[in-house]
Amino acid sequence: MKKTKPTVLLIYGGVGVEHDVSVMSADNVYSLIDQDEFAVIPIFISNEGDWYRVDKIYNPCDAEKKSLPTVHLGVHNGRGGIFEDDGFTAVDVAFPMLHGDGGEDGIVQGALECAKIKFVGPDFYSGPVTMDKAFTKIIAESLGIPTARFVLSIAHSPIYSMERSLERAEKLFGYPMFIKPSRLGSSIGASRADTKEEARAAYKMAQSFSDRILIEELVDIEKEAECAYFKVKNKEIITDLAEISCSFGFYDYEKKYYGGVGAALSEKAKISPKTSERIREYTRMLSQYVGTRHLSRFDFFIARDGRVLFNEINAIPGFTKSSLYPTLLSEYGLSPSHAVALMIRDALEDA
Repeated sequence: MKKTKPTVLLIYGGVGVEHDVSVMSADNVYSLIDQDEFAVIPIFISNEGDWYRVDKIYNPCDAEKKSLPTVHLGVHNGRGGIFEDDGFTAVDVAFPMLHGDGGEDGIVQGALECAKIKFVGPDFYSGPVTMDKAFTKIIAESLGIPTARFVLSIAHSPIYSMERSLERAEKLFGYPMFIKPSRLGSSIGASRADTKEEARAAYKMAQSFSDRILIEELVDIEKEAECAYFKVKNKEIITDLAEISCSFGFYDYEKKYYGGVGAALSEKAKISPKTSERIREYTRMLSQYVGTRHLSRFDFFIARDGRVLFNEINAIPGFTKSSLYPTLLSEYGLSPSHAVALMIRDALEDA
């Protein structure tokens, strides 16, 4: 009897602002999955939150969506899967390749858990924690891992209002400061403020993406250092560091995914062995405490005075052909295709 291939639900798109990058990442992941080992069903989530079954990875226009079958997760006879108009398809494992809000924050993972579908990546506990920069910074500080000083603000809260939070930030570290959404990735909605007027404008822009706002001191940074973290049951990898020069300001969304003048990225960081090992140890401490699994990227700042400061965790990092995460895995000696297979197999074996 021919063995049935495990069915993999590759979920992409999403309602968040990183929708287009998710499409690019999923397109690359789809090409890396061994079709002889796994049967892949791509599921596209529109900007409006509708789920569609598609035959290939792409970003369908509104006219095309009308002819696509809509699906929803559910359980039938004890098996998790997807319901369509013409029936039910059992699913063995899901691979959410969703970045940012509405995908990396535990919402989809919780739905998969309810539908009894195993999945790759962060669970519904570690996802929300890593998604919120303030939460991860608080955890880092509790573990003795230094971060830039910060103030957490919550829009429309009388205690954590914009004016009160800016006053706290002015007293704690003053201008210039950096203001960004706390629950968003890829530096979207982030900006520098040198005056109270600029801070208010930056706050309002960040608030358009998230009600939780992070106000940080602007550290004199020499470079960013990032490493890829890979974890399955019997294998943990913390790669060598990549280095991002900060001479252009900061590594924003456009530079990260679409290129940009001044973005200087090197997959081989020119960092002392002592500093490199400290970053790897911080990564190990955070990953074990937070519970990240399968794939994630850890980002740090190296200040000109030599301090190492934790920045953030990306629990589902970009996986495009040019993304840093698969590049770092390749540099380490683990091919992205092998990594994808190991992650899917590990999720399948999850109790």
